[in-house]
Amino acid sequence: MEIGFVAETTQLKRTIKYLQEYFQKIFNAKSYVEITQLNIKKYYNYLRKQYNAEKVLAHLKKKFPPRENRRIIAILPYDAYVEGLNFVFGIAEENWGGIVFTYRLNPQLYGQPFHPLLFHVRILKVALHEFGHSIGLAHCNNPSCIMWFDNSIEDVDRKSLNYCTRCRITILRKYPQLLRL
Repeated sequence: MEIGFVAETTQLKRTIKYLQEYFQKIFNAKSYVEITQLNIKKYYNYLRKQYNAEKVLAHLKKKFPPRENRRIIAILPYDAYVEGLNFVFGIAEENWGGIVFTYRLNPQLYGQPFHPLLFHVRILKVALHEFGHSIGLAHCNNPSCIMWFDNSIEDVDRKSLNYCTRCRITILRKYPQLLRL
């Protein structure tokens, strides 16, 4: 498996390096980083002041077409939504990858001082969650599992950085060589 970490700006380089190092600790996967213009401005909803996550995902799928044994994890510093929800921290599609929208992961949005480690851990949790969807995992009913559905930033903070036993077994069945045990 190969994992491509994608961003529009080098400002997220340290964040992506952190993600890349963590992913390499738990997954037997090669990884690369690509900084590129994604041209997603047309998917911005000016009434909501958010990006339409589904349209951004469809656009990125055209720019980075699905390939067997490759997953894309895009890190975007924006706020996003899907119809029916006020916001999303991320979005994914099986066999392609996922997008992490970092705007609502910033502690400053919640009246706290900026804390780089907390910000990076939150991004990592959403990236692991979206990666899980990209390899076929559904939402999990274990609140500490990384695959738990996040309704709030408190949900993100509460859960661990790990897949629960049931989710790990599912990964091992689908991709026997992917997890480092």
